[in-house]
Amino acid sequence: GRKIPLYGRKVRVELDIKVEKFDYEGPDEWLRIALACAVQRRDGSIVYTETDFLDSPNTQRHPTGNVLSGGDIVYRGGDVVEFKLDKAPLRVWRHYSVDLTSYIERGWGIKEGDLLESVYIVVESDKKPVEVELEVDNFWISVSQTHV
Repeated sequence: GRKIPLYGRKVRVELDIKVEKFDYEGPDEWLRIALACAVQRRDGSIVYTETDFLDSPNTQRHPTGNVLSGGDIVYRGGDVVEFKLDKAPLRVWRHYSVDLTSYIERGWGIKEGDLLESVYIVVESDKKPVEVELEVDNFWISVSQTHV
């Protein structure tokens, strides 16, 4: 329930996920599942860093991303940076160990006064109906000191 200072710390998230269903209508649908976090900056603004476990093909064609040219940015704009982490298989448990600090650093840089506000799983779609069944287990967040 409290915000955690990020500067000089490392945040690691461990979790297991199983995507049972990932259905969307048509090739233009935008559907994704991600590990996300909100960071409150020193000036009070909030920025979001997201690491995608599974994306519909259209999601990866966003013009602000670089996935199609071999990079790992799905989307960058406004207060959000989305990175491609994986293409999770359906109906199979998969374990993830994510150094969330490295993604926050790449997306925004970490400065004194930045606070980790929340860490959560997001399922996001746009326009058309979608159906997702997702199981999450062993969701752990650890924070350790680093040398700055």
